[in-house]
Amino acid sequence: MTLTNKTSIARACIKSLPATLFYLVLAAGLLAAMPDDVWYLWERGAYTFGLFGIWRYSWQFIHLVRHWIYMKRVYPRLRASADANANQWPRHIYVVVPSFQEMPEISEQVFRSIARELATTPCQATIVANVGSREEMNLVTEVVRSEPGADNVELVLMEQKQGKRRAIGHALRTVARLANDPFRHHADKANDLCILMDGDSVLGHGTLQKCASLFADSPALGAVTTRNRPLTLHANTALHDWYNLKFAQRHHVFASHSLSRRVLTLTGRCSMFRMQAIMTEEFIHTVENDHVEHWLFGHIPFLMGDDKSTWYVLLRKGWEMLYVPDATVWAVEERDSNFISTSVSLMHRWFGNMLRNNGRALAIGPKPMGGFIWWCILDQRFTVWTPLVGPVCAAMLALSNSVYYLLFYVVWVIYTRLIMLWFYVLEGSDFNIAQLPLMLYNQWMGSLVKIRCLHNLARQRWNKGGTTHEVKAQGGWHGAARVFMSLNIAFFLLLFSLASGALPVDLHGFGRTETLVPQVMAAPADNTISLNDITPGQDISPRLQTILAQANATEPLRIILPDGLYRLDTPLRITRSNVTLQGAGREKTFLVSTAKAAPNTKENALLYIRGGRGPLLPPLASPVRAGRRVLHIPSWPKDARFIWLSAPNTPEFLDSIGDTAWRKKTPQLRQRFYHVVDSTGGFVFIARPLDIDLPAGTQVSAPHMLTGIHLRDFALEQQVPGRVPPFPKNYANTAPEYAVDGIRFQWAADCTASDMAIINAGRHPLDFDRALDCAAANMFIQGAWNKGRGGNGYVRFARAFGCSLSDSTVRAIRHLAFQWSSADNTVTNSTLETDVNFHGGFSSRNRVVDCVLAPPPYHKWGKVTRMRQGGDHWASPDGPGNVVMERTSEKMSAKVQSAKGQPDKDQATK
Repeated sequence: MTLTNKTSIARACIKSLPATLFYLVLAAGLLAAMPDDVWYLWERGAYTFGLFGIWRYSWQFIHLVRHWIYMKRVYPRLRASADANANQWPRHIYVVVPSFQEMPEISEQVFRSIARELATTPCQATIVANVGSREEMNLVTEVVRSEPGADNVELVLMEQKQGKRRAIGHALRTVARLANDPFRHHADKANDLCILMDGDSVLGHGTLQKCASLFADSPALGAVTTRNRPLTLHANTALHDWYNLKFAQRHHVFASHSLSRRVLTLTGRCSMFRMQAIMTEEFIHTVENDHVEHWLFGHIPFLMGDDKSTWYVLLRKGWEMLYVPDATVWAVEERDSNFISTSVSLMHRWFGNMLRNNGRALAIGPKPMGGFIWWCILDQRFTVWTPLVGPVCAAMLALSNSVYYLLFYVVWVIYTRLIMLWFYVLEGSDFNIAQLPLMLYNQWMGSLVKIRCLHNLARQRWNKGGTTHEVKAQGGWHGAARVFMSLNIAFFLLLFSLASGALPVDLHGFGRTETLVPQVMAAPADNTISLNDITPGQDISPRLQTILAQANATEPLRIILPDGLYRLDTPLRITRSNVTLQGAGREKTFLVSTAKAAPNTKENALLYIRGGRGPLLPPLASPVRAGRRVLHIPSWPKDARFIWLSAPNTPEFLDSIGDTAWRKKTPQLRQRFYHVVDSTGGFVFIARPLDIDLPAGTQVSAPHMLTGIHLRDFALEQQVPGRVPPFPKNYANTAPEYAVDGIRFQWAADCTASDMAIINAGRHPLDFDRALDCAAANMFIQGAWNKGRGGNGYVRFARAFGCSLSDSTVRAIRHLAFQWSSADNTVTNSTLETDVNFHGGFSSRNRVVDCVLAPPPYHKWGKVTRMRQGGDHWASPDGPGNVVMERTSEKMSAKVQSAKGQPDKDQATK
């Protein structure tokens, strides 16, 4: 037997094709518009929501399979068996209709359908109608008596204005008196049937026969409920579509539930009961006076939800309940009010009744109803929150990581909801463009309403035709409801922000947002070499270079220098990671050098920490916007930990930064280094978001960055034989052949220099060049032999990112300079007896904070010097966000230097 014929299914499929094609094209367009390098989000999103999605969608799949089994296998056999039963009608059928202030045209349709159906039955029939006025009584009488064949239908009319529950209770007591009348007695009266239906429900043709025949064939069957379809008289289009969707979803799950011979509600629209199951004082009293005792809200009388009360009694008594999918009842809706207010009001009523009833139904336990139905009742509690998991996680990830999360979620929603909607189409329900957003509205708004209802179970309000009924719980701690709701919402947001990776806590290997801080890590004791055998005045350069060359490069190494003065005649090059060079204190261990600069190069330093760029990879194939933390680099080496990016200086870019004087191709101004926290499938995850836009063609490499180099507790001095140190006022290159830096960190990351003195460096005392997250602390820096033109005598941040200088003194040098792309570097809590010089080259967001700025009177520059607007012949303008906050003698000053470039003569902080 097929309940929905092939013609209606084919018609539904054809009518649904335009909406389907629209959403498929929309989803495909969104995917096509996304850059290649955001596809990692799809993988990450699948990982983030994988377990949760498997749970929820497997639950949907289980309902689908059970629905199919019931509709295609079980129910057709039930129907065939019932139809074959020669004695499928009861002796008497009662119809109870509480009708209150319905529109006359609705009441006419309702009672005409009842009379028409009863006229076709071979059994005795009684209608008990509880109406709200004499006019309604007259209308009902006229309609029933005018229907052909309904002359023998008994009509009992009652007037009731004390609410629906009281009306049903009085009607049921009337039915009980009639059924127990000695003059009506018959031996099988326990198997007579009673219909409870609303005053706005119209019976479809054959509904009574299809329902009644099932009872004769199933003695344990206590009640059945019917398939509902909407009949909107004056309602707006959105409300009509929403009803259609609600009833299609109801049909889907009710068939699944019925496979367990139970349903989750005996809908008040229309349900048929066996008289034996309901003609008890317990049943009638429950309908009239149902309530729950709640631990928080106290005694809650039920205002609405009579269908939940009737269902609960039968469930507790162990009666079977079935869904009859081929018996149709039309639910009449005449409201033409605002869709949002009407739908939310209905949700409050439905979901409030569900949640008030949920706890006591669960308390019955799985034995009387079976494990599946009991789990479905438990799942009602989960569905309070679960529909919001997807949109909440997507929104938080979009805000914290990338807006593309939201776009991917939109695509996911389109595809998954289309599949769900087509389940209904294949049952004969067509859908239009409005129904997909209505499905989302139903899920998301429904969840919000459930959350509110869950924390306000005592709030019940019903109004119709200008009459309002409202009840309040007695006792209870109602003031706590808002507290509990706020706590639960906060916990929900926290839980799924952690689970999705939106918060900077890595729970599953993705979404790392840690700030990487250089750490001074001691090497194990067995890798510590103490040079206690060296003698003061000895040149220790060869010894140190030999130790570095021969030590196991995979293990940390610590070299301890004793007290005394030692020569460093040859600059020391450190080209391996995890090395600590430690003295006995900067006033006890002295390294003195007379090394000359190597010719034709400026890459000279007494302590030269140098990694390498590594080979160039294929350039970026597409542009990448600022704020992104993932790059699409198919050729990325699997275990590479750092990435270097460098974009060419195009005329368009130079124009965008206001460069008018420099206009050169090199150095490239958009250079950046980042830690790589993960890589998979050609996607590279970086620790910090990109701070600039990078164009297609940007150069890429996986550099060999030295890490874990720590220098501390000694002094370093450059001497020129036969010469006294240069006078501090001399801003010239006094010994160019000795232009050797003190310490240079180049292609280095997470390295430190601390508790050191650097005296009279040959060139730059401290140089962070192509450095990432390196730190210098408690440094005493004084003097340079060469601090004249050509870029000499700086404490220098060049192509440096996230590096820092703190708790230090800097004096008698040319500049403390930020230049050449440097970004996010800081100088804090230091005394600077030189100028802070933003030297050009598109440096940005460098901060000098809580420092004493005290250049001597003879210093050629003021406290703060900035590149001119438009740049100069030696460099382009700087970028935004370079800030100096000067500390006065006792407290921080609010003098924040503007990021706008001004001529040098105007830059001194007064």
